[in-house]
Amino acid sequence: MSSISIFQTRTYKILILILGLLLLVYLYKYNAPKDKVDNVYESQRFDHAPFSHIHFADRSNNVGVNYTHHVFSTGRKNKEDLELLVEPIAPSTSVVDINHDGFMDIYITTGKGSPNLLYINHHGLYFSEEAKKYGLANLNQEYDPSYAFWGDFNGDGMIDLVLARYGCHSLFLGQKDNTFKERKEWFNGYCSKPNGVNGADFYNHGKLDLIFANFLPGQHEDWANVLWMANTRYDNQTGGENHLLKNMGSSFKVETKANFITKSYSHNAGVADINLDGLNDIFFANDYAHDEMFLNKGNGVFEDVTNTYIPKVVHGLAGMNTEFFDYDNDGLIDLYVTNIYKPPFNRHFNLLWKKKDDNTFENVSNKLGVAKCGFSWGAKFADIDNDGEVDLLVMNGRSRAAEVTSPELGKSMWFERNEVSQIPTFLKDLYRPKKTLKGRFISAFERKCLFIQKNGRFYDVAPMAGFDDREENRGIALVDYDNDGKMDVITSGPMAKLKLMHNESVISHDNSWIGFSLKDSLGNTIPHGARVVLKINDHSILRELYPANGYKGFNDSRVHIGLGKVTKLSYVDVFWPVSKKTKRYRKIEINQYNEINENDSDEVLP
Repeated sequence: MSSISIFQTRTYKILILILGLLLLVYLYKYNAPKDKVDNVYESQRFDHAPFSHIHFADRSNNVGVNYTHHVFSTGRKNKEDLELLVEPIAPSTSVVDINHDGFMDIYITTGKGSPNLLYINHHGLYFSEEAKKYGLANLNQEYDPSYAFWGDFNGDGMIDLVLARYGCHSLFLGQKDNTFKERKEWFNGYCSKPNGVNGADFYNHGKLDLIFANFLPGQHEDWANVLWMANTRYDNQTGGENHLLKNMGSSFKVETKANFITKSYSHNAGVADINLDGLNDIFFANDYAHDEMFLNKGNGVFEDVTNTYIPKVVHGLAGMNTEFFDYDNDGLIDLYVTNIYKPPFNRHFNLLWKKKDDNTFENVSNKLGVAKCGFSWGAKFADIDNDGEVDLLVMNGRSRAAEVTSPELGKSMWFERNEVSQIPTFLKDLYRPKKTLKGRFISAFERKCLFIQKNGRFYDVAPMAGFDDREENRGIALVDYDNDGKMDVITSGPMAKLKLMHNESVISHDNSWIGFSLKDSLGNTIPHGARVVLKINDHSILRELYPANGYKGFNDSRVHIGLGKVTKLSYVDVFWPVSKKTKRYRKIEINQYNEINENDSDEVLP
């Protein structure tokens, strides 16, 4: 071949390369995939008439609960990190009866340098903020608080508070006058960066232990690259280490035998007795990684059964929420995990893992209509209309700049995020994303989802039920704040107004409900791990008490069960986690909360 031909061939190739690059620039800048706000939900056509009685209304201003969260940093020192700007710490909202008057109060974590808030419930009529009075304002906080977990840790029958932070943590012990005193020494200097905390008796030793779901690496762990630039690895090796803390009676000790193997970006830890062997097991909902399931083998040892029980090929790789619940009343505890659905950029789904008789799970979310709800976060099951079929509420939305009040006024970050995630790992250190969120948004302006179950399938009725605001909501906590037997909802987000959504559904007079307020033999009113089996004629309804399951919410610790047309009950069996005894109670009434004291049982079951 002549030198002229070689030159022409090279010139042709160079021109093709230049044209290709110009085309890529054009596609990136002028013809990027469109970010449609409303293409992230289930495509459902159904008759709305059967759901016209469902309705929620925000009553937070009416009853004096006024709080809007603002951005607090994650503590990352690297100013170049975009994630610092778009991943603020969401508030933790918890529900607890602080003064034991039978009405649930609301506790909200704020941020470094700001007092936390305690709204005392005055018989369901109004709330007053009294955190300082109870010793829970935690003024001049050194670290950003990330989660509030309640339980009896020293066995005195009084409620205590674990306040987890992006830093070092504290235990606030409950006093006889209902105030709280801080006891940092319980943690022996243990510090980490959790998004969620949960607790149960993991050793069967009669004490409440803790599990920390640490999202970011702690002070002695290595940092990964910018989070959303690392998400092609999915190797569960770049986030924070999760830890089990054993309750020693007057302090917590990190359990070295509980090697959870990985370093995942865990948003929360769900707890349940997955294989029904009497030991509390753990599930981690992980972002930028596979979710993880661990069976408790006893004495601080756990077995990774993730791929055996919940096949990794199905995972959404953006796990945000862990909700264990028997949604179909078959006596088996199922699992709901939220993820991201954002076509054309991300087509993963929320996962409803239905438990099978062999203790493994299969995903049925697409079949039942609960797979799609945008950039999903917290989710909880509850029987909204007391018809006997439990429903599902899902929070969603990511981030936007304050000045971007509508999608038309900002630029979507999804295309950039999608492209950056494809950069080979060895080149990622050379890329520097823009340093500001100004004028931009990602998965913002998404409405929440309210899936009502009817005849075994779910239907999203949020737009017609007043459950459809467009703020970026993440946390959810269930509470019947006025004790009317209808479950209300608290929603929150990192830059959103906290809303107390009052359940104003018109309940058929044929539909009944029953509630249980549990108190164990020590006087503890939040017996984590209690199991309630309600016997109705020829069938049973199972509920477990793990109020910290979910995302950024500690839920009403009373057990609420919708009964539908049932008018007569047989009995209720309660497994008590401290004594390890199951006892039967027959003096129960429908359409009210029944106070169940462990010592008042009719019968101790074998």
